[in-house]
Amino acid sequence: MATNETAVRPAIRTMYETLGEDGYRHYHSQQSIRSVERQMRQVLATVPCEDGNAESILEWISWYSENGGIFDVDMDAAFPKGEVLVSATPGGNEGWMIYVLVQPDRAGDLRPVVAIKYLSNRDLVFEAAKALALAFDEGLYTSEAPPVPDQASANAR
Repeated sequence: MATNETAVRPAIRTMYETLGEDGYRHYHSQQSIRSVERQMRQVLATVPCEDGNAESILEWISWYSENGGIFDVDMDAAFPKGEVLVSATPGGNEGWMIYVLVQPDRAGDLRPVVAIKYLSNRDLVFEAAKALALAFDEGLYTSEAPPVPDQASANAR
């Protein structure tokens, strides 16, 4: 890719919205953690590096639960509602971390939602963090309708 070109990256949408007859978007519900992780991995796959891309070389992704636990997360639970911020920082003992934080309201505390571990150079980590931040931001300006349950699921209720 030439230096003046930019890769087209997908947006990360954390909520489902519908377009009303009034022309405005209307909030429906939050997307699942599983859906947001899938979107994050798609964005990271667009960040090239010597060994492939930022998605293929990450060490791990861990989600935080409501009580701060890191291993007891229901992937079908709703992604937290609020402003999303992305931060890159040196890891505790080695490598680098990308944290995705959510601020439930403008006056509230930032809450870590996900941590992504890399054992690669910091430039790649900062590029990956920037790509995620831009994708979360882009997701604010695009909408996705909630999934329509298939007929078999609807009849089972």
